[in-house]
Amino acid sequence: MRYDELTEKSNFEWQHGTFPLPQDGAGFTSDDDDDDDTIDDNRDSDSGSQEQGHAGGEKRTQRRNVIKNDSGTPVIDKYGKDHVLALSISYGQKHSKEIEAAKAVAQHYSVEQLFLDLGLIFQYSNCSLLQQSTEDIPEESYAEQIEKSGGETPVSTYVPFRNGLFLSAAASIALSRDCEVIYYGAHADDAAGFAYPDCSPVFNNAMNTAIYEGSGHQLRIEAPFVNKNKSDIVALGLRLNVPYELTWSCYEGGNKPCGKCGTCID
Repeated sequence: MRYDELTEKSNFEWQHGTFPLPQDGAGFTSDDDDDDDTIDDNRDSDSGSQEQGHAGGEKRTQRRNVIKNDSGTPVIDKYGKDHVLALSISYGQKHSKEIEAAKAVAQHYSVEQLFLDLGLIFQYSNCSLLQQSTEDIPEESYAEQIEKSGGETPVSTYVPFRNGLFLSAAASIALSRDCEVIYYGAHADDAAGFAYPDCSPVFNNAMNTAIYEGSGHQLRIEAPFVNKNKSDIVALGLRLNVPYELTWSCYEGGNKPCGKCGTCID
């Protein structure tokens, strides 16, 4: 989840750059390349070891290691912990709660976890989530924020092209570690009203094409929640016994969620 995955965070977390799931959190979809939906948690872990490339490319067989982002348990449930590599990314955010949550979730599932600090790239941004920002984190719902902007610009907590940068960095690491799928936890609620344009299906498809082509057809991305909302994701997590008590979604870094920021309210 938008812990914004890998979240709730993600294996990559990145939703807000850290793992559980995912920031923003969150495992992911079936091996079929449909946009459709769900994660089949009853699949055999070896299913789909023969993959068809993006846009109808050739099939190939590879050892299935998965790097994931703002996503979590579904990927581990599907592939097994020995085939999942978690990447947690710092981006200059105001607190370390997401990274701490990512570590706790990775330890819970006994998966290998890597760390990357991309904070310098965002040093020129005044996004309200970042340490150098002169802006306060809004204490209102995304709907209220979108109403003010008319849905024409991202919300103030949008970190400029963060997901694009995270996915690109993940692709480089994934190729170096012989992985073939990157999972991250973008979901429909974040893309609504242009709040976070780098969570939309259009963005996801474009990045998938770029990474697939740019990797020589060796790597693709999966965003199984891109057409799902938070209630759908939570329901799936409960079914898979996700340790939500270990995750963090709040934009503030207190001892408990603030209950006032957009991600808490929504």
